[in-house]
Amino acid sequence: MDRLEMCRLVLLVIGTFSLFLSCGKQDEDYIVKTSPDGKYRVEVSVRALRATGTREYDEQVTLQFFKGGESLYKSESRNSDQFEPSFGATTPSIEWIGDNIIRMGGSPAGQPFHDELIIVNDSDERLTYCDVSYGAFETFFVFDLPARSQTTLQGSPRFNAEGYFNWFLGYGGKSESGKEFHGSLRGRKRESPSEGPLRFEIKITGKDFR
Repeated sequence: MDRLEMCRLVLLVIGTFSLFLSCGKQDEDYIVKTSPDGKYRVEVSVRALRATGTREYDEQVTLQFFKGGESLYKSESRNSDQFEPSFGATTPSIEWIGDNIIRMGGSPAGQPFHDELIIVNDSDERLTYCDVSYGAFETFFVFDLPARSQTTLQGSPRFNAEGYFNWFLGYGGKSESGKEFHGSLRGRKRESPSEGPLRFEIKITGKDFR
């Protein structure tokens, strides 16, 4: 190989490397977790894409739930803001806490008690899924909740040194006929753990379906 060919090769390598850097990171983390009874499955894809905002790279998160081969839920989000925490920072734990209930968020360890989040299906339809976001960093999904039944979730109050405690939630979902519902609830703001746990009742009726 003469000097001219060597120079061309070096320039080609440098150009390829520069193109790779300009495209940003292309890494992907993939998480798959199956429910204890083997009926449900969550798949989470976290990809690093070329930056379009103020982050070093954009973070694209795809969340999917399956019942066998049937897709029950899918959401996609893309974070390009450097001031928004990453998915890994807000959701270090993804665990099935029952055959049809999964919890996603920070660890509830070290809390003095749990708050009660009661989902009441007061409709005549089975709920294909119901998701509950408690505060900013804890989300539950409940699948196939029968008509005229209820289940209780244990939410973390998230007491911390900065004096921030959970006191609000948002919820949504879909019935077996494909109708959607959503809403929110607010509890009392606590000043300290001595004020005790909160209790929320999320009551879903046929009138809530859209």
